[in-house]
Parts: sequence; structure tokens; C-alpha cells
Amino acid sequence: MSADPPADDDHVEVRLRLAGRALDEGYRAFAEERLFRYGLAGGVRVEPGAREATIVARGPAALVDMLEVACLLGPARSLVESCVSEDATLGTALA
Repeated sequence: MSADPPADDDHVEVRLRLAGRALDEGYRAFAEERLFRYGLAGGVRVEPGAREATIVARGPAALVDMLEVACLLGPARSLVESCVSEDATLGTALA
């Protein structure tokens, strides 16, 4: 007996807007690796000055939640001070 694949209804599209310290290219690489590891679609953009980052993710809700927790913790040298999570459309989220 095989399990049915998850319905697309279980998928969410989320934009995370993070602010903090050392949200630089190292943070971008960390977040992109987590997107890949969790099998999520999306992307990461860090702003000049390393104080803000935007992450867009689409996939199963539980995995997107895991991504958010991982990105809040971040790599050791980064400090996330705030995070706003909102619904997103991948086509326009990082434009």
C-alpha cells in the first residue's frame, strides 16, 4: 500500500523579512543551503549594510516553519533581532 503524495493544499508561500546584525553573504549562503536541504523553492536576498535579509520560500508548511526557525537562529556570527513573516507570491517576492 502506498501513501498518497501530499496535496498542494499543504504548501505555503512565505516571505520572511529579517533584521539584525551580520546578515551578509555568509547569512545568505546559510539560508540558501537550508532552502536546498529542506527541498523548498525560493530565494534569499541580503541588503547592503548586512542589517536586513529577505527570504522567500514555498513548500510544505512544516518545512517552511523549520526554515523560519533555522533562519531565526542563523549561523553563529549572525544575530537576528526581528522577523516578519507574510504570505508571498514567488513570482514577485524578491523583485
